[in-house]
Amino acid sequence: MQTSFKAITSASLLFFLTLPATAEVRQHGAHEHGSATLNIAYVDNTLEVELLSPAMNLIGFEHMPENDEQFKQLNSALSKLKHAHQLFSLPSTCKLKHINFEGELVESLAQSSKSDHPGHDSHKSKDDHDEEEHHHSDIHAHYQFGPCKDINQLNISLIKQFPGLDHVTTQVITSNSQTQLQLNSQQQSVPLNQ
Repeated sequence: MQTSFKAITSASLLFFLTLPATAEVRQHGAHEHGSATLNIAYVDNTLEVELLSPAMNLIGFEHMPENDEQFKQLNSALSKLKHAHQLFSLPSTCKLKHINFEGELVESLAQSSKSDHPGHDSHKSKDDHDEEEHHHSDIHAHYQFGPCKDINQLNISLIKQFPGLDHVTTQVITSNSQTQLQLNSQQQSVPLNQ
């Protein structure tokens, strides 16, 4: 067990140290609508998947939800993201062990569930609304699956599930290789054992 954990930790560290400059830029606030980043690590029968995307691609807006319809859009997008086996085709033996979502809009949904009046603050000034119009928000989803034995290919349906996505820059690290490719409407599979 300890050897497996060390291998996964080492592979994950290597994976995140080798991210291209575009991922670093995204973490500092710049992002491109229609584009997302998918990081995949498949080591010792454990599959880790990380999705980084502008909220616009997944929800249709980036500002805080202001009404019930926008909260429904946010809930719908998060519901799709929670159904990991519909996004990533995996054998039934490969179980989802962990899932985590981060981002300002995800946190706003959690806050609204604690509030009696979710979604709309009628006391916002015009300046507050103008500032929100130029606001950018990202969603970060992290999945861990296991045990995932002998997976040769991962079919990904993110572009089918989220029409706001045009392409997904995908980086893959396995115990044997490291590769980068672009997913789009024509290319939606990722080789895992090369």
